[in-house]
Amino acid sequence: MMDVKEQLKLEKRVFKFVHGYSNRKLEDLTLDTRLNHDLKIDGRYAIWMLMFFSTKFDVDMKSIFADNNFERHFSYYAKSEPAMRFYPMLYHFFWARFSPFLNLFAPKLFVEDRMIPVTIEDLVFAAKHKTFPDLSTRAYEKRED
Repeated sequence: MMDVKEQLKLEKRVFKFVHGYSNRKLEDLTLDTRLNHDLKIDGRYAIWMLMFFSTKFDVDMKSIFADNNFERHFSYYAKSEPAMRFYPMLYHFFWARFSPFLNLFAPKLFVEDRMIPVTIEDLVFAAKHKTFPDLSTRAYEKRED
């Protein structure tokens, strides 16, 4: 069992970790801050962050990376990644016009903008319990872009 001082120390370490991956001031972050929705941590950047989080805090992240759970929380490609900025234009003006079947292969990020939020509190919980929590019962939220 972790005492209060140790828990506050761990919480502070998690906040500093998230601050390193965000463009927000440390004092602006709260336990309710959502990684994808509020901090715009998405795509490969989210994968890297969670992998480093797993290593730094010795957390088992199988639950978020198994069975496409990652895609419920984050898009695989961030909309801001340079290679993906032009994808909608290229897709809709060229390939989609030639074959209606190509719509089946469109990336989910342009179709689905509803994600289950992951908060800093979830990361604190994961660091404390050494396993990422099951968030499957949490409601979806529309991503504000």
